[in-house]
Amino acid sequence: MGVFQPYHCLEYEPSLADGKVPDFKITLPSGRLVYVECKSQSFVDTERQRSFSRAADRINRTLNLKTSKFVVAAWGNGLRTEVRLSETPNDHDLIEFESGLDDYTPTAGMPPLAFGKSISLALVSREQTFDKAHASPIAIMEVGTTPMPIDYTNAYAAIYPWPGLDIKQRRSQRNLLRSARQKLRMIPPTDYGLICIQVFSSNKFSPAVRSLIEQREFERIPIVWINPLGRGSVISRDDALALRDEIFGNLMEAPE
Repeated sequence: MGVFQPYHCLEYEPSLADGKVPDFKITLPSGRLVYVECKSQSFVDTERQRSFSRAADRINRTLNLKTSKFVVAAWGNGLRTEVRLSETPNDHDLIEFESGLDDYTPTAGMPPLAFGKSISLALVSREQTFDKAHASPIAIMEVGTTPMPIDYTNAYAAIYPWPGLDIKQRRSQRNLLRSARQKLRMIPPTDYGLICIQVFSSNKFSPAVRSLIEQREFERIPIVWINPLGRGSVISRDDALALRDEIFGNLMEAPE
């Protein structure tokens, strides 16, 4: 609501005919009404994701920029420490990682280090983007007291989940999109719906949205805004471009 407030007239929690209550309603300058439903994906909404979160928390304690000689030296040489998991790490693998990491000296181009059967560690340039072919990692960075970019260039470490976890994430994302569409099912026939959805790995979710939004079920809900907190991307049906421009024109032209 805070993003739209400077540009449109808003109404908080309007009621629909079936009793459902979207997050807010926008009255556009043309008089058209747009009902908005917002969803946010939780990183730990399945047991597998909770398992990854627990493992990542433990690995994070080892990848400490203040206490790990390996991570400090790598960061000082312009390198990011990246951990990849092939499966759920067991205690033996985690203990081997915790006790053995600082025995190594980080150098550019060094081959990946293996800890047990499930943990692999590699070094990459801090200017290198995260691996887009893989599920999004947990990025570890220190945030100072002065403004700084929150992106891969300031992440001194990254932890990638094991294969298959991104499939669970995309299933969760589709469920959120379906839930939002059903929430707006009873908007008046002359009005429109807009879904704002905050998700992980949006580069893999966006193609699915582009495909789904052209289906008949989205005829009156023709626009999805993915990751609005970071301006993200606005995806709309081909027959809703004028509506998209009326909603987002001034907003997207505004400075960050």
